[in-house]
Amino acid sequence: MLLLLGGSGMRFGSNLPKQFHLVANEPLFKATCRSLCALPFRYIVLVVNENYIAEKIFTNALQELTLEFPSSQFIATTGGNTRHLSFLNGLKELKKITGTSSHIAVHDANRPFISESFIENIRIAFNELGETAHAAVPVIPVTDSILQKYENEEVQYPDRSSLFAVQTPQLLFLPAFENRLQTLNEDNYTDEGSMALALGLKVFTFEGDPGNVKITYPSDLKPS
Repeated sequence: MLLLLGGSGMRFGSNLPKQFHLVANEPLFKATCRSLCALPFRYIVLVVNENYIAEKIFTNALQELTLEFPSSQFIATTGGNTRHLSFLNGLKELKKITGTSSHIAVHDANRPFISESFIENIRIAFNELGETAHAAVPVIPVTDSILQKYENEEVQYPDRSSLFAVQTPQLLFLPAFENRLQTLNEDNYTDEGSMALALGLKVFTFEGDPGNVKITYPSDLKPS
């Protein structure tokens, strides 16, 4: 698994990136790791900003996770300037360790609320990955009205019955990506699903969880 510890914390209103914000006396990313270890993953690569990879708040939590989950190996590596570059850096590090790996998950460290039912949905989606299903993306229906505004100030309300909010973890069948990643352009893909589509790969969705919120503001720390 790749765990992406991106974000600056500006919208969170803190000088410290929100993934390091203490929740119940531990960093947010540590709580996220603990939730996902229910799957469990043999290797977990944490992709972190180079300014924090040697900080005690990170290294101490990594040591504690290693003791708490001895069957999993936690590895730290530095990220890039964009989410997509961080993904590529993490994937490179994972390959160093595993050599070859067919199935991986990519998760945002700022999504700590992983329910048991969602864990089961992830398990099922993992089993569906393969030669004809290259990426799996968890989604939930959009409940708010969405307005699209154009440069000429015209607005439009798209039909929300076909709109879904995208979550993580996103699941990838790596053999389908191996010979295509080098063909990508410099675009900053916002997630792995959009990257897979850009590569011409097959993406399917599975049921996400409304409680799997991405922590952006302090109020988000209260699970629904």
